[in-house]
Amino acid sequence: MTTASPMSVATNVDVEFAYGAGQINPVKAVSPGLVYDLGEADYASFLCGQGYAAKSLQLVTGDNSTCSAENNGTVWDLNYPSFAVSVESKAVTRVFRRTVTNVGSPVSTYKAIVVAPTGLQVQVQPSILSFKATGQKQSFTVTVGATVATKILSASLLWDDGVSSQVRSPIVAFASRASESLLRSYTRSFNGFAAKLTEEESKSLARMEGVVSVFPSAKKQLLTTRSWDFVGFPQEVKRTKLERDVIVAMFDTGIWPESDSFSDEGFGPPPSKWKGTCQSSSNFTCNNKIIGAKFYHGEGTPPEEDFESPRDSEGHGTHTASTAAGALVSNASLLGLGSGTARGGVPSARIAVYKICWSNGCSESDILAAFDDAIADGVDIISLSVGGNFPFDYFEDSIAIGAFHSMKNGILTSNSAGNSGPGPGSVANFSPWSLTVAASTIDRKFVAKVQLGNKKVYDGAAVNTFVLKNGMYGLVYGGDVPNTAAGFDGSESRYCIADSLDKALVKDKIVLCDQLSSGEDTLDSGAIGTIMQDDGFKDFAFAFPLAASYLSSLNGSEISHYINVTSKATATILKSIEAKDALAPYVVSFSSRGPNPITRDILKSVCLYNGSSIFIFVASVLSATTNTDMEFAYGAGQIDPAKAANPGLVYDSEEIDYVKFLCGQGYSTKSLQLVTGDNTTCSAANNGTVWDLNYPSFALSALSSNVTRVFHRTVTNVGSPVSTYKAIVAAPKGLEVQVKPSVLSFKSLGQKQSFVVTVAATVPTKVISGSLVWDDGVFRVRSPIVAFSSS
Repeated sequence: MTTASPMSVATNVDVEFAYGAGQINPVKAVSPGLVYDLGEADYASFLCGQGYAAKSLQLVTGDNSTCSAENNGTVWDLNYPSFAVSVESKAVTRVFRRTVTNVGSPVSTYKAIVVAPTGLQVQVQPSILSFKATGQKQSFTVTVGATVATKILSASLLWDDGVSSQVRSPIVAFASRASESLLRSYTRSFNGFAAKLTEEESKSLARMEGVVSVFPSAKKQLLTTRSWDFVGFPQEVKRTKLERDVIVAMFDTGIWPESDSFSDEGFGPPPSKWKGTCQSSSNFTCNNKIIGAKFYHGEGTPPEEDFESPRDSEGHGTHTASTAAGALVSNASLLGLGSGTARGGVPSARIAVYKICWSNGCSESDILAAFDDAIADGVDIISLSVGGNFPFDYFEDSIAIGAFHSMKNGILTSNSAGNSGPGPGSVANFSPWSLTVAASTIDRKFVAKVQLGNKKVYDGAAVNTFVLKNGMYGLVYGGDVPNTAAGFDGSESRYCIADSLDKALVKDKIVLCDQLSSGEDTLDSGAIGTIMQDDGFKDFAFAFPLAASYLSSLNGSEISHYINVTSKATATILKSIEAKDALAPYVVSFSSRGPNPITRDILKSVCLYNGSSIFIFVASVLSATTNTDMEFAYGAGQIDPAKAANPGLVYDSEEIDYVKFLCGQGYSTKSLQLVTGDNTTCSAANNGTVWDLNYPSFALSALSSNVTRVFHRTVTNVGSPVSTYKAIVAAPKGLEVQVKPSVLSFKSLGQKQSFVVTVAATVPTKVISGSLVWDDGVFRVRSPIVAFSSS
């Protein structure tokens, strides 16, 4: 508003950011003298300059407007009655072009009056505007040179006719948030950055030429001695010397280097391909096993309870690193439980640690920084058990983006499926170019028995290492012992939440609680133990900070009845024992399920690993009786590592395959080129369907009860040089499967053969599944076929 009055800086410390042009003067606004007119063409030029496409403009304007060199206007040329300069460095110069229209005296002459503080240099050309008629237009240029030492410098341009009109426009220069907001740049393996931006800034950036995606840096969450033996990968399996040159990158909470699992005894120097470094500190050093370590925390200060080094304060990273590549540790156990030899899948491999997670989560900006470094450092595989809570587009998710660049560089990214099961489509990591691993049980479970004073014994799920030496202890129900002094009643104390229990009534007693918890609040109340009961899943066992057992609601009700009819109820909780789980393996309830929530005709999870009490291209199908979610839970099935080393046939997928897939998913050529770094284009030739992605599974979703899909696949011979494979189809009622050709003949290693699978499905229930097996009499290469209702 050019007739507005400027306001006091003393009482408006945000100056023009708060009041704009100033306080409106309605009387003067009726006859302002000069006006800055704006029409549709001005805004179209502005939008073109902001990166909007001609298609978008035409949808708004309703005509054939296009963006060209002539109308690709800058924000500084938008005919606004103000001049704003954002300064990213200490000094900047901007040129503004403006046009004013005379609405005052027909014959008039206006002189430019500039008021500018130190740090602002303002030139107006021409400095005099002469008018001979009402409605006449005159143009001028304002050049502003700004040196911003403080947050904001403000000046003004006043056009004065010396009679009745003073047309004022504010000039504001301010320090841009860009330099102070930049958190991290990614330059080693791909291009990008992390910065603190407002919502409007992020939207503006997303529209700019050369930007693939802009997304919030959300916090992602962290998702034994027998597991490798159970999946058929014994300690004495034949290994090669190449294993010592394999570098496994662990993206997690860090590592505890003193653990025996990471001893470098017998290891030589790191392989020559290794280009990484070790962030040594007073509390951390690397060795020839842990050959590199870095930590990332680009957003604020690390939590006080964490180590500001690659050292692990959570335990999760140490656990995952030892599971993947830990050395052999004999006589390992948890206070006598689960005794045996602890080892990783590749115990002779090297470990590179990238600490991206802290006690408060895992920042996406740090995750991308770790990918950027690991790819350039020369790792062979990236392992991370981290994921988000909601599905995002492939190029709006840090793990999917990082894994794409890893795939381009020949590095496999192995992800955990997530811990949000058992709901369908809950898988957290689902990009087709990464390996997704579910969690299953092994044939060993831990049982913590509860014995009551009436001699009844109940089996609960827990890893209880505590021994209650004094025999029987008093037993109380949490709902009967509320902390009334703190305002709690039995409806709250029954759940044993923080401060809800009366410490005097529960001291040195065992408390029955109506929900599963960490046990910490019960321990804080002075209890010696806790029995937790509800209808939750009991297919995995937790460890607790006090003697504990987790029972079913039915057993819990019986214990509650015992308390009610007994004047002095007693109980004890025995140290856990190992028991045989005859139903194993089955997918544990917390393991996230497929299908892929973004592209539903891709089956995720793709493989299974035993990790609940504690990988798969050649896999054993699991029982549908104990795995009611079937392939949505276990993918291809449980890995057979020994057979996976010599699978016979493989389904290869390279960058071009994923490019075709992305083209078919609607991604633009521009986005693809920015990701691939070459001249890749989407055309009819490479606009692939999801059903033609060379995946070792066949999934089809049906909106109606009947659907037919055609899948094109190519396999590569890595088994016997001369071999003939026959197709064996297993299909239940409702699935009709045709394979052409049904026989594949190979004459050499590395030879490729293509085939077509046509699947017609009638889906009366949620899921029906079959399989295709290529069998040459030696190798059996199995792929699941899954049809499901997506309605």
